Amino acid sequence: MPRKSQMQNVSRLSIMMVKPTIQFIQGIDEQTIPDVKLTKSRDGTNGMAIFTFTEPSVFDSSSVVGDITGFYMIDEEGVLQSVDVNAKFVNGKPAGVEAKYVMRTHETGIGS
Repeated sequence: MPRKSQMQNVSRLSIMMVKPTIQFIQGIDEQTIPDVKLTKSRDGTNGMAIFTFTEPSVFDSSSVVGDITGFYMIDEEGVLQSVDVNAKFVNGKPAGVEAKYVMRTHETGIGS
């Protein structure tokens, strides 16, 4: 067993984990949890994830911070993004957002 003095010299490994987030405006995390539907082409070469947000929090901050610039899924591995984002309005008021992310197999490239 190592002596106490030897143990004090052992460096500790620190791992910084990034909390997965979704953003419509870069730097502003979306608080609403979406409904997600997945589709896949018959030949299996691509698929689509459709994210539906009912009353998303982005509408609370968009008038102060700016317009929706895209759909960004962020985690410790990086960012997946799409510009296929549509807002839904009911009686002139924002009611929801639908974002689509296309997934392709490795042979044809990843994401769009």
